[in-house]
Amino acid sequence: MASLTGKVLLGVLADRYGRELDGGALTIERQDGEVVVRHHDTVFPISDERLDGVQTDSVQREKDAFDSLRQRQHYRLAYWRTAQEELNYRRFFTIDTLIGLHVEDEDVLKASHRLVFDLVADGQVAGLRIDHVDGLRDPKAYLNALRSAAPDAYIVLEKVLAYEEGLRNGGAVQCTPCYDVNGRVDGV
Repeated sequence: MASLTGKVLLGVLADRYGRELDGGALTIERQDGEVVVRHHDTVFPISDERLDGVQTDSVQREKDAFDSLRQRQHYRLAYWRTAQEELNYRRFFTIDTLIGLHVEDEDVLKASHRLVFDLVADGQVAGLRIDHVDGLRDPKAYLNALRSAAPDAYIVLEKVLAYEEGLRNGGAVQCTPCYDVNGRVDGV
């Protein structure tokens, strides 16, 4: 297994990396002035600082050069089945295309939610539905940060509650989308 130190594992390949490369499913090309790796319809950026003047034509022809360039990137492309065992980031259940961000870091929260906060501030969005906060390090702090950034927004928390469980969020959220009510109706 290649080292994942300082890299994100992307389990997106339909087969093992070597087979995808040998079969021509991985190519390197220029797109909008940037060098990218293409895997069918998906493109992955090549870091300019790690390109080191490499000629894309020679990299495409020489598999060792392609592999060397790939190893210098901030990510590692992998077979989707292998990735289920080796993923190195928080994710939603086993869905490895939904990466968890460190929203407990204020700069990350602001950067990742900039559009949402702008839309709320401009009055273009009146409410937010927040899904699956239980995977966060500190769900309550996240909800409080949302409430501070969007004080007038109607915030609904997608959370399955136990039969007698109440919503414990300190007032940051108005309600859940009534899964608890659905559970009671289904119980009848």
